[in-house]
Amino acid sequence: MRRSVIFDLDGTLINSAPAVIDSLQKTFDHFEIKPVLTIGVGLIGPPLDKLMNMLAANVPLHDIPLMINYFKYYNDEIVIHDILAFDDCANLIVDLHRTHDLYISTDKRKKSTNLILKNLNVFDYFKKIYCCDFPIKFDLKSKMIQSLMTDSGF
Repeated sequence: MRRSVIFDLDGTLINSAPAVIDSLQKTFDHFEIKPVLTIGVGLIGPPLDKLMNMLAANVPLHDIPLMINYFKYYNDEIVIHDILAFDDCANLIVDLHRTHDLYISTDKRKKSTNLILKNLNVFDYFKKIYCCDFPIKFDLKSKMIQSLMTDSGF
């Protein structure tokens, strides 16, 4: 019987921190808004809508979705191709795939997750990929993992 491994993406397989920081900064520059907190690595982690609300607490609520959409555009179209895997990550995935079923559970959106995995030439090694917005919108990572495990029969 094959064993299973569920990976997170950010900070586990890839270092997307520079891309996220750059995308946040470009978003605030584009809208000519000063974030209420300094944009840096320490802010990375919460879902995008929560992060944007934290940083743009001084912005009218109706502008937040515009900023989120700009961030998504800039992140997915401009900087996504610069995201790198950690050293030997691709080799680890190839080796593990020989004896394990591999899965991803990530707070990244499906579009950016797929782009990253395809750019790194490891997309096809994963049996299922669960993202914050796919197969349904998940509000908690624990619910996403539980759903992935149930759907995969573990």
